[in-house]
Amino acid sequence: MNEKSETKLCKYCQTEIPAKAKICPNCKKKQGGATKWFVAVVIVIILLIATFGGNGENNDAVADSTEQNKKVSSISTVDNKEATREEVSDSDFLVKEYLYENTIGDTLDFLIVTNNSNTNVAISGNAIAKDSSGNSIGAADMSIDVLGAGETSIGVFYFDSVSGIDKVDYTLDYDENPYYKPVVNDLSVEQTFNDENVTVSVTNNSENPALFVSVYAIFFDSNNNVVNYNSTYITDSDNEIKPGKTISGQLDCYGKYDYAEVYFTGRADK
Repeated sequence: MNEKSETKLCKYCQTEIPAKAKICPNCKKKQGGATKWFVAVVIVIILLIATFGGNGENNDAVADSTEQNKKVSSISTVDNKEATREEVSDSDFLVKEYLYENTIGDTLDFLIVTNNSNTNVAISGNAIAKDSSGNSIGAADMSIDVLGAGETSIGVFYFDSVSGIDKVDYTLDYDENPYYKPVVNDLSVEQTFNDENVTVSVTNNSENPALFVSVYAIFFDSNNNVVNYNSTYITDSDNEIKPGKTISGQLDCYGKYDYAEVYFTGRADK
């Protein structure tokens, strides 16, 4: 029994060899291969488990990353939609029109424009003046540099040396990407209506200089006819009202009037 315990059979040639022999003396092949194969198989299994397990975690990470990217993309899309300028049309604006012929034979057509949209716009207009027979007797252009959402301002078609106008046909074009920022709603105004003039004190409540601010006063009689108008710039020597500053001005009617309407234009750099 002791002799048998000290020998073993070669796994390749089945020759009895010493139990501790690592190489068969007969076929010269290494013994103990089964253990190595077993170890190798175990290692391969461990690697496969680790690989598939890792891929599962990676897949979860990729899924989480993809979901996060979707959320970011969604937020970005919402922000872009909020920032997108809305297309506007005539229906987004309220327009009042006053026609006035001065003493030297010129005619002015005042357009008081209120922007009821959510978009800042620049406005340009073109007009044809017609007499009572429908004949075209004059043409003019006008522009408003910028009219902010919710703002009211004024534009003027000036028909030089044209009188006897019965009606004015005009078209307005709107640019939803104006070059300037609006300022009219950033101005606070104190105004006093006197017998023959209007005085205004204008304060710039924004953080930006208000550039080329002008004020128009339209004077009416008791029958709501325009009897005169006046306009002037309300600015300092730099052609602006600086943030927090107040500038005053006077607009003369050069005669009696019953009431007046006052409007402002202006802009700020982007």
